[in-house]
Amino acid sequence: MKRSRMVTTSNCCKRALNAFRSVCTSINNGGTADETNLSFKLRRLNRIISENKDYKTMRIVSETMCEIFSLILENSSVANLFYENNFILDFSTRFRNLDVPYKYREEFSEKLSEFIKKTGGDDANIDMIFSIAANAGVLCDELEICRLRMEFYRNLNKLNSASIYFAIINNIIDMDEKILFRMKRLCENVKGSPLAETASVKNPVYVLLNLFQHRCIKSIKEFDEILSDNNMYLMVTRTSLFDAENFKPQWWKLLTDPYLQEKLARRQKNAAIIVDRMAEYRHRCFGNNIIYYDDIMDALCYYGRIAR
Repeated sequence: MKRSRMVTTSNCCKRALNAFRSVCTSINNGGTADETNLSFKLRRLNRIISENKDYKTMRIVSETMCEIFSLILENSSVANLFYENNFILDFSTRFRNLDVPYKYREEFSEKLSEFIKKTGGDDANIDMIFSIAANAGVLCDELEICRLRMEFYRNLNKLNSASIYFAIINNIIDMDEKILFRMKRLCENVKGSPLAETASVKNPVYVLLNLFQHRCIKSIKEFDEILSDNNMYLMVTRTSLFDAENFKPQWWKLLTDPYLQEKLARRQKNAAIIVDRMAEYRHRCFGNNIIYYDDIMDALCYYGRIAR
């Protein structure tokens, strides 16, 4: 049984590489690509890893992940696809705890360093470069992570909220006064624009709220004045002032916080509006997300029933 599992892991790695190469080929030949097949292979590979953590499995998977990431770094069209679709995040979230042997970390660190030097001179690509670099950090050695940290701070005033978000959640940098100052400027820049109420890591308001909910920021009261008329911000931080008529179901991941669910449901009308809109939007949700989505709706219904 153990041998069969190892073979399954090896085969899944080969299929993941083949699926990714087909993405590269499709982009080179036609300028478009369907990454669904790769996503499926990565999910299956992640499941195998969680079931079988022997050395041979880790070595094979580490080698495969480094090779896939290397292909991304070598092809600017592929890098842009992964950045624009936030698909690059799949690698860091699924394989963040992978125990990568030093040999692979050292080799991949050199490739990432070359990628940054080669493309870093163009400010138009800077957010793509540092978003990918932050997520690639899970495969780097400590020396390269230190270099990345210095590069992030050196370029901080040019970076968007996506780059900052990826750097923080991947432990490249910590939230500090310099980062907060940059986030303030970004929030001021989008104030009053449609982007300011979208559920995207390119929206600094959404990133700010995510980092706050994940306890990366202790307090965001200093943003109250800047975001006093932002409905997404009001929903999370000043819930009693939030009118659910302004709720957008795309914000649903912000509702995974049970404390926020309970506060929103204190007004039964608000809870009912949010649940109805999420029910209409449910068909847009897929994979494991649907479980969390249903849990949120159930919780809002429950809190709404017991609200006075």
